[in-house]
Amino acid sequence: MKSISLLALVSLCSAALPVAGAPVVVRGGSVTLTATDGTFTVTSGRAAVKANLWRIQLQSGRMLQSAGARSTVERIGRNDVRLRFESPDALVRVRARGTAAGVDLTTEVSRIKETALEVSAPAALRFSTSGLKRVLFPSFLGVALKAPFFAPHTEPSSWSPVKPVGPEGLRRVAGITIKSDTSSGTSPVTVTDPGKLTLGTGLAARWAAHRVTANRLPEQTPQIELLHAGGGAFLGGHRVENGWLYRFGGLVSEEDSPLVIDTLERLAVALAENSTVRPLAGGARRALVLISVRRGPVTGSWSAVNIASLQSRLAASSALAGAGVKLRVAQSIVQVRAALTDPTVMAVVNPYGEWFASDRADGLSILDALHTYLARGGTVLNTGGYSFYVPMIADMRASLTENYPSRGFSDYTRIETAGGALDCYGVQDAHDSTHIFVPARWEAGSDDLGGHVERIWRTFVAGGQVWSTPATRFTAAPEAGTALRAYALANGLDHPLSAKMSPVLLAKWKRAIHIKSNTPSAADDMLLVARAPAESTIHIAHYMRGGFDHQIPDLLPPNPNYGTAEEFRAVIDAAHARGDLFMPYTNHTWWNDNPKGPTYAGQGNEALLLDLDGQPKHERYGPDSSGWSVSPYHPATIAAADRIQAQFTTEYPSDILFQDQNGARGLEYDTNPASPVPYAYNQGWINTATRASSKMPVATEDGFDHLLNAESEFCGLGQNLPIVGDHPEMHLSNRLRDPDWEFFPIAQYVAHDKAFFMLHDLEVGVTDHTRLAWALALGYQLSTAINHNQLSDPKWLDWVAELDRVQKALGPFFMGAPLRSFRYLRGSGEHGVMEAVYGEMRVVANVSGAPYQDGATTIPADSFHAVAPGVNMLF
Repeated sequence: MKSISLLALVSLCSAALPVAGAPVVVRGGSVTLTATDGTFTVTSGRAAVKANLWRIQLQSGRMLQSAGARSTVERIGRNDVRLRFESPDALVRVRARGTAAGVDLTTEVSRIKETALEVSAPAALRFSTSGLKRVLFPSFLGVALKAPFFAPHTEPSSWSPVKPVGPEGLRRVAGITIKSDTSSGTSPVTVTDPGKLTLGTGLAARWAAHRVTANRLPEQTPQIELLHAGGGAFLGGHRVENGWLYRFGGLVSEEDSPLVIDTLERLAVALAENSTVRPLAGGARRALVLISVRRGPVTGSWSAVNIASLQSRLAASSALAGAGVKLRVAQSIVQVRAALTDPTVMAVVNPYGEWFASDRADGLSILDALHTYLARGGTVLNTGGYSFYVPMIADMRASLTENYPSRGFSDYTRIETAGGALDCYGVQDAHDSTHIFVPARWEAGSDDLGGHVERIWRTFVAGGQVWSTPATRFTAAPEAGTALRAYALANGLDHPLSAKMSPVLLAKWKRAIHIKSNTPSAADDMLLVARAPAESTIHIAHYMRGGFDHQIPDLLPPNPNYGTAEEFRAVIDAAHARGDLFMPYTNHTWWNDNPKGPTYAGQGNEALLLDLDGQPKHERYGPDSSGWSVSPYHPATIAAADRIQAQFTTEYPSDILFQDQNGARGLEYDTNPASPVPYAYNQGWINTATRASSKMPVATEDGFDHLLNAESEFCGLGQNLPIVGDHPEMHLSNRLRDPDWEFFPIAQYVAHDKAFFMLHDLEVGVTDHTRLAWALALGYQLSTAINHNQLSDPKWLDWVAELDRVQKALGPFFMGAPLRSFRYLRGSGEHGVMEAVYGEMRVVANVSGAPYQDGATTIPADSFHAVAPGVNMLF
């Protein structure tokens, strides 16, 4: 077969090698690395990648790269060389060392003049798409990016902001300029008389009790003002000839989002039936158009309104329907332009805040079309920020970015071609007690030169410091499963489940379905324990001292609305009496401030995480749930987490400790004096899980593989698949075309024999046959949630009993068993037939939408066929 040709991302300097232009060759295993003039090529057979040796991103925004740097070579051994690059900004040494496993690259940065935050070593790996089969990529559990992913598309793969048009955008559309004040403080809201009339009593009262960041207020006084804040119109209507532009004059935060969604709905109703907000309205206009471009951003810029949630709200609005308003969704720029010329369109909603969809990078043509639409009597509703500031254009090439953590489970990629395959991954030995875990980021995409995958170390190297990357290893395993098992071994990820719990607990857990209680009281939970299948895992969150997500890290004693301490213990005792496992929800990773619990009130702010500017980081998870990130290294944080673990060992005896967010948090720079280095945040939470796991099994939300020696279960990581329906904007099917991808179980190959997996502990769980088929293909413990009403719903209880039957029959065979093989038998993307072999169980999951013949067995759509010793189940 023809060899794969490769192209470099950026040409490097004509570096001084021992002999000018002479190649430097390092061999390890079946991999050969050849460095010439500052670039290098890695080959195995006829598979090859090529890249620049290094690239450094500085905190200032400047980038350093090996291009232009003077280089020399030092040969340490036959298959061990060091390349030295000097520049006025830094000294960089890249070592290439061949071993039996492959070739390892490590990069040392010293004499750096400015702080560095990222080191790509190597920089983007380039490969030809000719002969490409697939690229395994660490998104969530794992994904296989197929050859069409790296080719130009005929429809948008994503939408990206480009060079801002700046203040000219809003001026061009509506003749409006913005006040220069950009204060980030919050201001109280005053609802005007027109506002009260338009919004109604309830919504007006909610705004009046609210504070907003009113820092994009108009210079011009709007003809109609609904909300006043910060000395100007936070929501006002500006007349543009015969039409109207309504905009929010500031940041729309996540906290503001529910109010803004309600207001957009109410404003649209008022436009149809109330002349107060649209005095020049024409009776024929009754269409409401929401701009929600296909594969566009989930939220906008300066606007945290979830666009899918807004669309669902408008589509289901009885008030809009009652006013005769019909919702349309403009999913393309063609449809946007059509809406702007349609005389029946009453209003167009742009939910992207400062962004606006455009078919040209300069954005001027669509801005002029918006102005013409307004001048002819249309209305535009725009969410937060400086309206029409940045064009957003379609990208006709697919791309994918994932942080490790969160939510990439592993630090691994594999490029498979017709001529062979190459594996690339980071090596950080989990048994090295002196090592501080270094996070990474992975990016995949293509351009006219071919495909590329980049792996980036995310670090903090201050001016004058010396820092070395962990090793990046190139190897060439015959198949992916073998490579991933080698990856786990190289990283010291080797603690089996039998080392984390007793044999009795391990056997019980494999047979237990996971039941999340959504009931409000101990009395209801006692009823749940009585009615749910015996020998289940019972997971309770609503016991918390201040209510859910309040007064963290002080979780006990139980909230009086839930019950007394004695009643809570009685629930636990009743569960244990019938063979259940008890798993309480806990969280120690942030501290609430509304109100503060005793720990935060007594400790003060010393334990808070401090960012690179020395400022604490605020978190919010709902209108009345807020607080602050904490440093995992501060003694008060450690003491609080250890106290929680101790309470659920002695006072409220538990079988498994669920530590929410401990594994779900990505890199946060932490300059709290207690932190050893600013990038040590994730290592701190690894340490927390390790301490807790020495006393009892622990589980966490989402997670990543360097928690594997501590964690017994990872809850989540399926959010990009249709097994989770609560966040469709995250599904790969909404971001990529089916021909571009298919699920590939990177996480299961690495970890399924060392930990359990299940759906997110706070989600609804396995609610139908499609999710059940997916769950078994993924090797997930079956889970469900039960609320107060479902406790008396025979149909729901029957479904839970069916899940229990499947779990008890198959769980002992697949839970904690190694993944031996995985493949698609038909289809791709999220519509296919998947075969997985976990230990002694083979399962074929049919989510293709049509029956599938598995030997002599016909598997209906949305069903599975599982075979294990003594079990043959078609469901």
